[in-house]
Amino acid sequence: MRFYNALLCSNSSTLAKVLKADIAMSTISKKCWSAEFLDAFHGLERSSDFQHRVRAFQTIPQSHFVVDVRKRLRSIWYQANQLGNEDQMDKAAIYHNWVALPLRSVTVDGPPFSVPRYLHLDLGKQTQRNVARFRLHSHALRVETRSWEHHDGTCDKCGLQVIDDEKHALFLCPCIQMCSLRLQFADLFHDLPMAHKITVNQSGSFYFSQACSEDVSIFFQKQTIDSYRFISELMDVFLMAGVHQQPEQSNYLAEGQT
Repeated sequence: MRFYNALLCSNSSTLAKVLKADIAMSTISKKCWSAEFLDAFHGLERSSDFQHRVRAFQTIPQSHFVVDVRKRLRSIWYQANQLGNEDQMDKAAIYHNWVALPLRSVTVDGPPFSVPRYLHLDLGKQTQRNVARFRLHSHALRVETRSWEHHDGTCDKCGLQVIDDEKHALFLCPCIQMCSLRLQFADLFHDLPMAHKITVNQSGSFYFSQACSEDVSIFFQKQTIDSYRFISELMDVFLMAGVHQQPEQSNYLAEGQT
Protein backbone atom coordinates (compact mmCIF):
# COMPACT_ATOMS: atom_id res chain seq x y z
CA MET A 1 0.00 0.00 0.00
CA ARG A 2 2.84 2.40 0.83
CA PHE A 3 4.54 1.46 -2.44
CA TYR A 4 1.35 2.22 -4.36
CA ASN A 5 0.93 5.59 -2.64
CA ALA A 6 4.58 6.38 -3.33
CA LEU A 7 4.10 5.62 -7.03
CA LEU A 8 1.19 8.06 -7.17
CA CYS A 9 3.26 10.76 -5.49
CA SER A 10 6.28 10.24 -7.72
CA ASN A 11 7.28 13.12 -9.98
CA SER A 12 8.19 10.68 -12.75
CA SER A 13 5.78 10.78 -15.66
CA THR A 14 7.11 7.40 -16.82
CA LEU A 15 6.19 5.73 -13.53
CA ALA A 16 2.73 7.28 -13.69
CA LYS A 17 2.18 5.89 -17.22
CA VAL A 18 3.41 2.42 -16.20
CA LEU A 19 1.09 2.38 -13.17
CA LYS A 20 -1.94 3.45 -15.20
CA ALA A 21 -1.19 0.82 -17.86
CA ASP A 22 -0.80 -1.88 -15.22
CA ILE A 23 -4.08 -0.93 -13.53
CA ALA A 24 -5.85 -1.00 -16.91
CA MET A 25 -4.34 -4.44 -17.59
CA SER A 26 -5.79 -5.78 -14.31
CA THR A 27 -9.23 -5.99 -15.96
CA ILE A 28 -8.02 -8.57 -18.48
CA SER A 29 -5.18 -10.33 -16.66
CA LYS A 30 -4.87 -11.62 -13.11
CA LYS A 31 -1.10 -11.97 -13.34
CA CYS A 32 -0.15 -8.30 -13.34
CA TRP A 33 0.89 -6.47 -10.18
CA SER A 34 -2.25 -4.34 -9.96
CA ALA A 35 -4.57 -7.36 -10.18
CA GLU A 36 -2.79 -9.02 -7.26
CA PHE A 37 -2.83 -5.73 -5.36
CA LEU A 38 -6.60 -5.35 -5.86
CA ASP A 39 -7.23 -8.97 -4.85
CA ALA A 40 -5.41 -8.35 -1.56
CA PHE A 41 -8.22 -6.02 -0.47
CA HIS A 42 -10.78 -8.85 -0.35
CA GLY A 43 -12.09 -9.37 3.17
CA LEU A 44 -11.36 -5.81 4.27
CA GLU A 45 -14.23 -3.67 5.53
CA ARG A 46 -13.44 -0.88 3.05
CA SER A 47 -12.50 -3.21 0.21
CA SER A 48 -14.76 -1.55 -2.37
CA ASP A 49 -13.52 1.93 -1.48
CA PHE A 50 -9.86 0.90 -1.69
CA GLN A 51 -10.38 -0.80 -5.06
CA HIS A 52 -12.23 2.25 -6.38
CA ARG A 53 -9.37 4.49 -5.28
CA VAL A 54 -6.82 2.34 -7.09
CA ARG A 55 -8.81 2.34 -10.33
CA ALA A 56 -9.27 6.12 -9.99
CA PHE A 57 -5.51 6.63 -9.32
CA GLN A 58 -6.16 8.03 -5.85
CA THR A 59 -4.08 7.48 -2.72
CA ILE A 60 -5.30 5.12 0.01
CA PRO A 61 -5.46 6.55 3.56
CA GLN A 62 -2.95 4.53 5.55
CA SER A 63 -4.88 4.78 8.83
CA HIS A 64 -8.02 3.27 7.25
CA PHE A 65 -6.02 0.49 5.63
CA VAL A 66 -4.18 -0.43 8.85
CA VAL A 67 -7.39 -0.65 10.88
CA ASP A 68 -9.06 -2.83 8.25
CA VAL A 69 -6.11 -5.21 8.06
CA ARG A 70 -6.15 -5.59 11.84
CA LYS A 71 -9.89 -6.24 11.79
CA ARG A 72 -9.38 -8.96 9.19
CA LEU A 73 -6.60 -10.49 11.28
CA ARG A 74 -8.80 -10.46 14.36
CA SER A 75 -11.77 -11.96 12.49
CA ILE A 76 -10.19 -15.44 12.50
CA TRP A 77 -11.15 -15.66 16.19
CA TYR A 78 -14.80 -14.77 15.69
CA GLN A 79 -15.82 -18.36 15.02
CA ALA A 80 -13.77 -19.52 17.99
CA ASN A 81 -15.85 -17.21 20.18
CA GLN A 82 -18.76 -19.58 19.75
CA LEU A 83 -18.02 -22.23 22.36
CA GLY A 84 -19.55 -25.56 21.47
CA ASN A 85 -18.99 -29.02 22.86
CA GLU A 86 -15.54 -28.97 24.49
CA ASP A 87 -14.72 -32.41 23.09
CA GLN A 88 -15.25 -31.08 19.56
CA MET A 89 -13.32 -27.81 19.80
CA ASP A 90 -10.23 -27.49 17.65
CA LYS A 91 -6.96 -26.10 18.94
CA ALA A 92 -7.72 -22.54 17.80
CA ALA A 93 -11.00 -22.51 19.72
CA ILE A 94 -9.39 -24.03 22.81
CA TYR A 95 -6.60 -21.48 22.72
CA HIS A 96 -8.92 -18.53 22.22
CA ASN A 97 -11.48 -19.49 24.86
CA TRP A 98 -9.18 -20.94 27.51
CA VAL A 99 -5.72 -19.42 27.12
CA ALA A 100 -5.60 -16.28 24.99
CA LEU A 101 -5.48 -12.85 26.53
CA PRO A 102 -8.49 -10.58 25.85
CA LEU A 103 -8.42 -8.91 22.45
CA ARG A 104 -7.91 -5.16 22.41
CA SER A 105 -9.99 -2.68 20.45
CA VAL A 106 -8.90 -2.32 16.84
CA THR A 107 -7.20 1.04 16.29
CA VAL A 108 -4.45 2.45 14.13
CA ASP A 109 -2.20 2.89 17.18
CA GLY A 110 -1.45 -0.74 18.03
CA PRO A 111 -2.25 -4.39 17.32
CA PRO A 112 -5.34 -5.99 18.88
CA PHE A 113 -3.25 -8.72 20.52
CA SER A 114 -1.25 -8.74 23.75
CA VAL A 115 2.03 -10.54 24.40
CA PRO A 116 1.78 -12.97 27.36
CA ARG A 117 3.70 -11.76 30.41
CA TYR A 118 5.74 -14.96 30.83
CA LEU A 119 7.70 -14.07 27.68
CA HIS A 120 9.03 -10.97 29.46
CA LEU A 121 9.98 -12.73 32.71
CA ASP A 122 13.22 -14.46 33.66
CA LEU A 123 11.58 -17.78 34.57
CA GLY A 124 14.26 -20.06 33.22
CA LYS A 125 14.25 -21.97 29.95
CA GLN A 126 12.50 -25.07 31.31
CA THR A 127 9.63 -23.11 32.89
CA GLN A 128 9.13 -20.93 29.82
CA ARG A 129 9.09 -23.95 27.57
CA ASN A 130 6.58 -25.80 29.77
CA VAL A 131 4.26 -22.78 29.95
CA ALA A 132 4.47 -22.25 26.19
CA ARG A 133 3.71 -25.90 25.47
CA PHE A 134 0.76 -25.94 27.87
CA ARG A 135 -0.70 -22.74 26.43
CA LEU A 136 -0.31 -23.96 22.84
CA HIS A 137 -1.85 -27.39 23.50
CA SER A 138 1.51 -29.01 22.70
CA HIS A 139 1.82 -31.09 25.83
CA ALA A 140 1.73 -34.67 27.11
CA LEU A 141 -1.86 -34.57 28.38
CA ARG A 142 -3.76 -37.51 26.95
CA VAL A 143 -6.27 -35.31 25.14
CA GLU A 144 -3.33 -34.50 22.88
CA THR A 145 -1.35 -37.78 22.85
CA ARG A 146 -4.42 -39.73 21.73
CA SER A 147 -3.84 -38.25 18.25
CA TRP A 148 -0.77 -40.48 17.83
CA GLU A 149 -1.17 -43.12 20.55
CA HIS A 150 -3.84 -45.81 20.84
CA HIS A 151 -6.06 -44.65 23.70
CA ASP A 152 -9.27 -42.67 24.21
CA GLY A 153 -7.75 -39.64 25.96
CA THR A 154 -9.00 -40.44 29.46
CA CYS A 155 -6.70 -39.61 32.35
CA ASP A 156 -4.40 -42.45 33.41
CA LYS A 157 -3.42 -40.79 36.71
CA CYS A 158 -6.85 -41.02 38.33
CA GLY A 159 -9.93 -43.20 38.16
CA LEU A 160 -12.49 -40.61 37.05
CA GLN A 161 -12.57 -41.90 33.44
CA VAL A 162 -12.72 -38.37 32.01
CA ILE A 163 -10.73 -36.64 29.27
CA ASP A 164 -7.30 -35.56 30.44
CA ASP A 165 -7.36 -31.97 29.16
CA GLU A 166 -6.12 -28.67 30.57
CA LYS A 167 -9.19 -28.13 32.74
CA HIS A 168 -8.92 -31.60 34.24
CA ALA A 169 -5.21 -31.18 34.98
CA LEU A 170 -5.59 -27.72 36.52
CA PHE A 171 -8.57 -28.35 38.77
CA LEU A 172 -10.18 -31.78 38.64
CA CYS A 173 -7.56 -34.52 38.68
CA PRO A 174 -7.59 -36.15 42.17
CA CYS A 175 -4.20 -37.89 41.84
CA ILE A 176 -2.03 -37.26 44.88
CA GLN A 177 0.72 -35.45 42.89
CA MET A 178 -1.70 -32.83 41.57
CA CYS A 179 -3.57 -32.47 44.85
CA SER A 180 -0.28 -31.81 46.64
CA LEU A 181 0.80 -29.38 43.93
CA ARG A 182 -2.44 -27.40 44.29
CA LEU A 183 -1.85 -27.18 48.03
CA GLN A 184 1.65 -25.84 47.38
CA PHE A 185 0.13 -23.07 45.21
CA ALA A 186 -3.14 -22.76 47.14
CA ASP A 187 -3.34 -18.97 46.69
CA LEU A 188 -4.03 -19.52 42.98
CA PHE A 189 -7.32 -21.24 43.75
CA HIS A 190 -8.97 -18.92 46.27
CA ASP A 191 -11.33 -17.52 43.62
CA LEU A 192 -12.92 -20.91 42.88
CA PRO A 193 -16.09 -21.95 44.76
CA MET A 194 -15.08 -23.58 48.02
CA ALA A 195 -18.23 -25.71 47.83
CA HIS A 196 -16.55 -27.66 45.01
CA LYS A 197 -13.26 -28.11 46.89
CA ILE A 198 -12.53 -31.62 48.08
CA THR A 199 -9.73 -32.27 50.58
CA VAL A 200 -8.08 -35.67 50.20
CA ASN A 201 -5.91 -36.02 53.31
CA GLN A 202 -4.91 -34.37 56.57
CA SER A 203 -2.25 -32.24 54.86
CA GLY A 204 -4.99 -30.29 53.09
CA SER A 205 -4.20 -31.44 49.55
CA PHE A 206 -7.22 -30.89 47.35
CA TYR A 207 -8.97 -30.99 44.01
CA PHE A 208 -12.27 -29.61 42.73
CA SER A 209 -15.34 -31.65 41.91
CA GLN A 210 -16.27 -29.38 39.02
CA ALA A 211 -14.95 -26.44 37.03
CA CYS A 212 -15.99 -24.63 33.87
CA SER A 213 -14.22 -23.17 30.86
CA GLU A 214 -14.41 -19.71 32.41
CA ASP A 215 -12.38 -20.97 35.37
CA VAL A 216 -9.61 -22.03 32.99
CA SER A 217 -9.65 -18.64 31.29
CA ILE A 218 -9.56 -16.76 34.61
CA PHE A 219 -6.62 -18.88 35.73
CA PHE A 220 -4.60 -17.93 32.65
CA GLN A 221 -5.43 -14.25 33.08
CA LYS A 222 -3.57 -14.24 36.41
CA GLN A 223 -0.19 -14.10 34.66
CA THR A 224 1.70 -14.30 37.94
CA ILE A 225 5.06 -15.95 38.53
CA ASP A 226 3.38 -18.52 40.79
CA SER A 227 0.80 -19.39 38.13
CA TYR A 228 3.59 -20.00 35.62
CA ARG A 229 5.53 -22.13 38.08
CA PHE A 230 2.41 -24.16 38.85
CA ILE A 231 1.84 -24.81 35.14
CA SER A 232 5.47 -25.81 34.68
CA GLU A 233 5.39 -28.27 37.57
CA LEU A 234 2.04 -29.60 36.35
CA MET A 235 3.67 -30.27 32.99
CA ASP A 236 6.45 -32.18 34.73
CA VAL A 237 3.91 -34.33 36.60
CA PHE A 238 2.03 -35.35 33.46
CA LEU A 239 5.12 -35.63 31.29
CA MET A 240 6.63 -38.15 33.72
CA ALA A 241 3.42 -40.15 33.53
CA GLY A 242 3.86 -40.70 29.82
CA VAL A 243 7.58 -40.26 29.31
CA HIS A 244 8.08 -43.96 28.61
CA GLN A 245 5.49 -43.79 25.83
CA GLN A 246 6.12 -40.41 24.23
CA PRO A 247 9.01 -40.19 21.74
CA GLU A 248 11.46 -37.34 22.20
CA GLN A 249 10.39 -34.37 20.11
CA SER A 250 12.47 -31.56 18.67
CA ASN A 251 12.76 -28.49 20.86
CA TYR A 252 14.05 -26.22 18.11
CA LEU A 253 11.06 -23.88 18.35
CA ALA A 254 11.49 -23.47 22.10
CA GLU A 255 15.27 -23.43 22.35
CA GLY A 256 16.51 -22.23 19.00
CA GLN A 257 18.27 -24.47 16.51
CA THR A 258 22.03 -24.86 17.03
